[in-house]
Amino acid sequence: MRGDGTKTGIESFTNVKRFWVNLDRYNNEFPGSLARFDREHPDILEIDSLRDFIKDNILTQSSATFPDYISDSEPNLDSERRLRYFLHSPLALSIKDTDGHTVSATTSDIPGARYKRFGEVQYISVPTSVHPIVLLDGETEGSFTLEIKETEGDTTIAEATFAAIPSTADTQVIMDFPDGTI
Repeated sequence: MRGDGTKTGIESFTNVKRFWVNLDRYNNEFPGSLARFDREHPDILEIDSLRDFIKDNILTQSSATFPDYISDSEPNLDSERRLRYFLHSPLALSIKDTDGHTVSATTSDIPGARYKRFGEVQYISVPTSVHPIVLLDGETEGSFTLEIKETEGDTTIAEATFAAIPSTADTQVIMDFPDGTI
């Protein structure tokens, strides 16, 4: 406070209430459903129920109920073990689990799995419990580099890189990770 009794900017924020949104829980509530989009932090305000929560709980203070994926306590950091695959190539990257579920550019029915594409780099991340089978299918002639990382939270436990492997449109690569490790 200043000497005249008015609050400074820092003191006026001491009673700020914080909320956390678990995007993994939100995205996996209805896996594979067209009703859900794979939301990430930049588009968090596209979640209708979050906007309703903001209106009902923060702006009008008319309700104190939280959707399952919103909490008022800081969540534990995710320490789940995952396998992450980065493919630089003219091949298509996909993963199947032991039950025949798939994650690829067009399909995602493995709970907790994520597929992303950044230009010519494809990325898939899956929990190690999936025991993934990686499939690479040639699309054109060239070469590929596949980087694999086994992680726990933000820590890389193991990694392997297969670099400059020649490929054709007929190339097919199958890699099995039966114990969920590299």
